Amino acid sequence: MKLHAKVLALLVALFAVLAVAQFVVEQRMLLPSFSALERQAAHQDMDRVALAIEREVQTLSVITRDWGNWVETWDFMRTRDMKFAQSNLSLAEIASLQINALGVYDTEGRIVLTLGRDGATGLPMDIDILIDHGVPQTRALGAALRRGQETSGFLSTDRGPLLFVMAPILDGQARGPARGMVLMGKLVNDAAIASLGERAKVRLTSVHAPGTTPFAGEEHEQLVERDAVTEIYRDIPDIDGARALRLRIDVPRTISASGSRVVHYASAWIAGIGALVLVLGLWLLDRSVLDPLGRITRHMTAMGGTDDLSARLSLQRQDELGDLAREFDHMVARLADAQRRLLDRSYEAGVAQNASGVLHNLGNAMTPLCVNISALQDLLRNVPTADIETALRELEQGGIEDERRAALLEFLRLACRELLNCVQAAQQRLDSVAHGSALIQSVVAAQRSESRATTLLEPVQLPAFIADSATLVAAELRERLVLLMDTSLAAVGEVWLARTALQQVVQNLIVNAAEAARGNGSRGTLRISASIIAGTGHTDAAANAAGPARDMLELRFSDDGVGIAADHLGLVFGRGFSTKPGATNSGIGLHWCANTTLALGGHLAVESAGPQCGATFLLMLPLQRAAASELSQVA
Repeated sequence: MKLHAKVLALLVALFAVLAVAQFVVEQRMLLPSFSALERQAAHQDMDRVALAIEREVQTLSVITRDWGNWVETWDFMRTRDMKFAQSNLSLAEIASLQINALGVYDTEGRIVLTLGRDGATGLPMDIDILIDHGVPQTRALGAALRRGQETSGFLSTDRGPLLFVMAPILDGQARGPARGMVLMGKLVNDAAIASLGERAKVRLTSVHAPGTTPFAGEEHEQLVERDAVTEIYRDIPDIDGARALRLRIDVPRTISASGSRVVHYASAWIAGIGALVLVLGLWLLDRSVLDPLGRITRHMTAMGGTDDLSARLSLQRQDELGDLAREFDHMVARLADAQRRLLDRSYEAGVAQNASGVLHNLGNAMTPLCVNISALQDLLRNVPTADIETALRELEQGGIEDERRAALLEFLRLACRELLNCVQAAQQRLDSVAHGSALIQSVVAAQRSESRATTLLEPVQLPAFIADSATLVAAELRERLVLLMDTSLAAVGEVWLARTALQQVVQNLIVNAAEAARGNGSRGTLRISASIIAGTGHTDAAANAAGPARDMLELRFSDDGVGIAADHLGLVFGRGFSTKPGATNSGIGLHWCANTTLALGGHLAVESAGPQCGATFLLMLPLQRAAASELSQVA
């Protein structure tokens, strides 16, 4: 089969597959996603209604507790003086509390005072739970009454569902024992349902369907999708678990309708444009591309399957394909030369560079570890074990005077206390040694993972991250420096960073600040702050051309040390450069920091007004939040 026929068959098959894929995506992904959005919106609407009901319960609970913990109510339950009811229990008072039912019960659940009010007319209203013989006979209310414990929920009444709160009657100081219970409630009628709907910004109605169906205690939702509307129902249980009422929200299916129209319109346009592209593409390919492209393709395929870079295409054409062939030959020649030179130099330089950086970081981490081990050895060496052994031997021999025995026992008591202090101090040192060992292991693990995988990003809080990095610095250096962490570090929130690598960078910056302290008897100061720089995520023109700029995280490390001369500012990140004695500095710390930061997509800069004016290091990193960082780790 000729190339033309193959290309024709391939393109037709490709467009057919794309058409089928487009149809499948529309039917299985796009259109169902619109329905899923509508279902999610319906559930969120119902959640807002539930939140509005919860707020009603909270408001009613505050009012009921105030009445229950009111000294006049406490006294009334003792004296049963009806002046209290005449002064406080009136329709106007009920209206001001915006409730429909109020009941006062004694400790046996018997009615002391009740009052009901019609919210629409403002007139008295009988409710069955207020005119019966006592507290409604439910398991939950009976248990709450016996314990004198506040409870809330729904009750089914002859006037409809009642949202209520029942609180114990206390002495005004929230002390008992309770002398009874106060019950306040609001009828959940059509007006209340409409008010809840307005507050939740939904079309809410109620299906009055109380019943005795066993209820699990959790709200049950049912969603029904119709052609023009999505209906969502939620059953609200009463205090004993039976259904008190059923709420319904109608969500118009505007999202699905709009999405369907857009998808069908886009499909028609894609189909028309695809057919036009197919015809034009075949014509152009057949006229000027297929034959020379076949030769170029065969040559490139052959080159890709061998390590021999000596073959040349030598396509004699005076058009762009001829230029492409000649440039490809030139590129292969340059690649062969570069390959030879790269093989000669890259391995040794790469290994040496990587080893220098790793050894430098391990040296920094080992310093505090060695200090802690040395201190632990000194601590154990000073324990008076020989004196303790002598005292024990003398006590075991016996035949000593009581005064001598008492002195030996007192010595052993003091020695035991000293041993306890020694053990506690040793434990602290061992904890520091364990922490330092774990950090060294993380450095080695990070180096091992970097040698075979992309950088792993981890979520960090900047203040904790800085504090962790500071623990890697030797104690004698930390004592020369006051570390001030600005509130802007916490304000940035959680970010995703290559934690282990950047921890070494921050450690190096803290070490440099400590070594730059002026040493005049006072401690130096290092202030660390953070800010978000918008839209500066690319550091060169090539990167900017590759995609939109990203926000950057800027960490500023400002010290008040000896500063940096102007002619040294451009050299501080160079390999081997250092203003400190060669015996203690390798000149690779800042060089490694700059290279590591650059490899992570950021950059490291320095500012200084001159000698004795301090210095500021600016660490710029691409800002990674939770969603973006997950994509980075997968990539």
